[in-house]
Amino acid sequence: MTEYCQRCQKEAAKVHVTEIDAEGKKALLHLCEECAKGHGLPAQPAPTVLAVFKELVDKANTVARTRDRQCPECGTTFAEFKAKGRFGCAHDYEVFQARVVPLLERIHGASEHVGEADGARAQKSASDSAAQELRRLRRDLQRVVKSEEYEEAARLRDRITTLEKQLAEGNQLDG
Repeated sequence: MTEYCQRCQKEAAKVHVTEIDAEGKKALLHLCEECAKGHGLPAQPAPTVLAVFKELVDKANTVARTRDRQCPECGTTFAEFKAKGRFGCAHDYEVFQARVVPLLERIHGASEHVGEADGARAQKSASDSAAQELRRLRRDLQRVVKSEEYEEAARLRDRITTLEKQLAEGNQLDG
């Protein structure tokens, strides 16, 4: 069933707006594109299937280009870095920056080294052990999800969330 514009009653409503007045009451407006323009709303054409497909292909090509990229200094590829777990030279950090920064943030909770102040060694040690525990918990979580142990997965998820919050806040870690 086609819903018609509430203003002109001639065209199909393609713009749907929820307005809330000063008293907090909702008013739903269903307008055609022409009445929406008259109401001061920008006309936003829906993306075509071709446009969405083109965007997906562009993103896939970008990932493929990064994946195939090679360091001009040492010849290391990102696939080799992933397999070995280490870069070939210092230039690799720049060459693969777009892929490495999110990886560092996920693993270490930060993308740059801030150094250690006096007395911070114990906190770093706690952070390191928490990071190791997070990695272990994430592996365990993947394993229990695959084996459909959902109660255990929920427990692991909650522990991971707690550790991540504590690491982000820099608080003392509890067991």
